[in-house]
Amino acid sequence: NYVRDFSREYAPGSAEYIKRKALFDLEYAEVTEHNKDNTKSWKKGINKFSDWTHEEKRQRLFGFDVSMKQRYLAEHGSSRKMHKLSSSRPLPKTVDYRTA
Repeated sequence: NYVRDFSREYAPGSAEYIKRKALFDLEYAEVTEHNKDNTKSWKKGINKFSDWTHEEKRQRLFGFDVSMKQRYLAEHGSSRKMHKLSSSRPLPKTVDYRTA
């Protein structure tokens, strides 16, 4: 039971429950279809995001958070400050990360 397994608190029969169940059902069908294909080298699964819309996933999980940059600029002014090095020492042309 997805609602129980992922601690969802949607009231059965509510508009939110119906919406989330429809999203989950679509995701489950996609996962099942993908996993039936033996030519795929990996398997999909169900997780805590399986009842989210694409827009919710995009906003919460992917990409650069513009609001974070806006907060920084409001507090510190120019975004150029974000990229200044803490040392005036020149950077090396190469780095061997095995010994660095």
